[in-house]
Amino acid sequence: SPEDLIGRGEREIRGVSEDSIEMAIEDARVFASGLTILHDEREVKRADGSVATLEVSKLPIRDENGCVIGLLGGFTDVTERKRLENQLSQAQKLESIGQLAAGIAHEINTPAQYVGDNTRFLRDEFRSLIEVLDNYSSSLDTTGPQLSWKDRSAKILSTLEEVGYEFLR
Repeated sequence: SPEDLIGRGEREIRGVSEDSIEMAIEDARVFASGLTILHDEREVKRADGSVATLEVSKLPIRDENGCVIGLLGGFTDVTERKRLENQLSQAQKLESIGQLAAGIAHEINTPAQYVGDNTRFLRDEFRSLIEVLDNYSSSLDTTGPQLSWKDRSAKILSTLEEVGYEFLR
């Protein structure tokens, strides 16, 4: 809670741990170099043992001569933001996979549809050709009604026109 933190030093709050030793070394570097650390992310253990991601900033405090006399430090717990960023990243990956799958499905469906359409066309036109052959066959049949060559050829030409013979050729 804020009451547990305000007015207390880092070592007081955290005790001696690997995290606190690393931060003390970092503090010493800021004192020695006078450089500012802004928005540095790190993972630390909470009091309850869970891991938190903190965004840490440390600024040197200088006296009127420019000498570093103190350190102003602050942090923001960005654990939830990092969790949401990871979820968003996973969702984007899944979305990409979905788009890839849709593209693959399209690439498979297009040739399959082409084959299906052409198969139906061939089936229908084959029926038309059978009709023409049946007409020729009936024209050659001598057991049926006697037709003149003119009537027979007219019947065959009519069938050829009906089935679109020129188009089929």
